[in-house]
Amino acid sequence: MKSRMKSALICLIFLGLYTAANAQSKSHIYGGYGTGTAVQLFGDIADAFFSELTDDPTDSGSSGVFFAGYRTHVSERFEVGGLVTFENYRSESENRTTHETSKEHIPILGIMAEGKYNYLMKNKWRLYSAGMAGVGIGTSGEGNVGFAFHVDAIGFSYGNKVSPFLNLGLGFKGLVNVGVQIGL
Repeated sequence: MKSRMKSALICLIFLGLYTAANAQSKSHIYGGYGTGTAVQLFGDIADAFFSELTDDPTDSGSSGVFFAGYRTHVSERFEVGGLVTFENYRSESENRTTHETSKEHIPILGIMAEGKYNYLMKNKWRLYSAGMAGVGIGTSGEGNVGFAFHVDAIGFSYGNKVSPFLNLGLGFKGLVNVGVQIGL
């Protein structure tokens, strides 16, 4: 399992180096913030199902996710690149028998390759979808490494050189994420 993760990370690094070396004038960097991430949603679902079997969760939440990335056009409508995400997930639970409280803070880093398809381009408006996959690294005591993903089902952006955007999707960037991209 770890060798697969290392191989995936090496592939992502080479993809990033390749796209940086072949950068065209239609490249851009972007950054933003999202809320309702997969980590938060799956944690809430697990709390709901397993709270009767184990500890009784009293509080859990997330800082939301901050992300930054780079993309370049490989055709007029298709873009490839990579991104990095960061989320700080916290959980607090109380043991029913001992009444001891345990707190856990888990910083989570995601490194993903990305593909984006612009299916509507009118003047400065863009309507698109995107998919990302890579590795998620939880820096808790166990040092968990797992699969990271995100799908932007629909995204809107406006502008040429500087473009604010809004995306609706599921995964490591959250159900709703907003940000700004800057053309290079």
